[in-house]
Amino acid sequence: MKKTGVYSTVGMSNANPLLAKLALDNEAKKTPTMRANWSYEDIETKVWNIPALTDFWGIGSRTEKRLNKLKIYSVKDLANANPDILKKEFGIIGVQLWFHANGIDESKPSKPYKPKSKGLGNSQVLPKDYKIKSQIELVLSEMAEQVAIRLRRVKKKAKSVHIHISYSKIESKKSINASKKSTLLKAQNN
Repeated sequence: MKKTGVYSTVGMSNANPLLAKLALDNEAKKTPTMRANWSYEDIETKVWNIPALTDFWGIGSRTEKRLNKLKIYSVKDLANANPDILKKEFGIIGVQLWFHANGIDESKPSKPYKPKSKGLGNSQVLPKDYKIKSQIELVLSEMAEQVAIRLRRVKKKAKSVHIHISYSKIESKKSINASKKSTLLKAQNN
């Protein structure tokens, strides 16, 4: 962090991957240590107190509106809702949301997922908005270098480059997307 200005955040849980994800999204990004560890004991005090339904994993604005029609306005309301009604309204996803609101996640990390895509990329959530051009260029340069190192490691060349930049929720700017295909080199597998 001192060298690059890039932070690393960690969400952990000895219980399940869901609680680790919730710890990352709802606590680690807001603490000085950039780390958080949630367990089953934290469900009532932390999970149920997540401020907005849309801050909960798997709930977007449309799902939130549908939950609101069922008089569910908080994660605690969701945890205490009737799972049969949730299943009727949302199908199996409704039951999964109910389990998740109660801190239950039966997914188990196993073998690493191997994507079909052969693309390499890098994404990052930054802890603050960067407004100074040199700082923005430094972050983008370091991220590009990380991808370049991985390309060299697997002995591949890029055929195209895509950049997507999103602003924080408080910014009213639209995302930036840029894409460039190489016309000089064909992608090679050496």
